[in-house]
Amino acid sequence: MDNKTELSNYGFEVERSQTSDLPTEQAGVKSEMKWNKIGFVKGNDNSNSPKDYSFTDINPAGGDKLVYRLKQIDTDGKFEYSKKVEVIVNPNEYKLNQNYPNPFNPETNIRFEIPKASFVNLSIYDMLGQKVATLVEENLAGGVYEKSFSSGMLNEQSSSVFIFTD
Repeated sequence: MDNKTELSNYGFEVERSQTSDLPTEQAGVKSEMKWNKIGFVKGNDNSNSPKDYSFTDINPAGGDKLVYRLKQIDTDGKFEYSKKVEVIVNPNEYKLNQNYPNPFNPETNIRFEIPKASFVNLSIYDMLGQKVATLVEENLAGGVYEKSFSSGMLNEQSSSVFIFTD
């Protein structure tokens, strides 16, 4: 039996990169991946018994493949990175989710899922049925996406109720 212990474990930063951020090589110079901190899981400092940790990415927006890694941080600030893990996000249906926050001022996020490559048109309408903004109008790979809508995108500054459609 392999006993695992923890010494000075402050916690784990969870980082994510999209495959669109994968490094490319130009003129012999390789670029680095762009990592975003998406969460933190508190460690148990010092422990002589195995501990289980978990994290759920509730917002895996951005396409069909994501890459994750952990940054394990000690209480003295030293850190090291885990190996990268690639995850394929594969929605099985077309889905337009509720925007959040709702109501919003001045910005809201709209999340949608597409199971395969498709042309997507995501538009915002006011209560009179007039189109006030187009957030997406392009071919996208299958995956989960999120777009922001800001009331600052509108010409008028008055409050209103908006409807978004796909």
